[in-house]
Amino acid sequence: MAIGDREHLPFKKDIFQNLVCALAFDHFENCGRAAMEFSIVLKSGGMCMVSFFNGRILTELQRRYGFGDKVPFKTEEIKPVSVLEVGHLAGEIADIFSKYNINLEEVKGCCYWHISPLFEVFYPFQLDSVFNLLKGMLSYAEVHAVLMKKKG
Repeated sequence: MAIGDREHLPFKKDIFQNLVCALAFDHFENCGRAAMEFSIVLKSGGMCMVSFFNGRILTELQRRYGFGDKVPFKTEEIKPVSVLEVGHLAGEIADIFSKYNINLEEVKGCCYWHISPLFEVFYPFQLDSVFNLLKGMLSYAEVHAVLMKKKG
């Protein structure tokens, strides 16, 4: 096990063929530095998958429920802390990573339940597959996932 920081990963250069960052990128204060670190540890031709909250939808939910960009977080083991919660758009993520030779391959969205009061009661997850066929619906997905590849 290795303990590190997303801005200073404790791994050798070009060590990973695949890298997954699931719903954590929204908490990074320096996204460019994190993308650079991902590029350092990712092998040439390696794949990187990053999922994150849609910035537009997150901003609307923050406004609607009044919790801003700092979200209270606590567990039984730690005292309460405020966690940075800033969403992104797929294009923003692609731009950040392209500076470090990691390029967008594919974008998917999920979690469209906020677009209808009916979905707040019952949400058939098969809708995600249907909505992903309709590229214009991506802007309504609460969560985006991007698959990227490091150039060789």
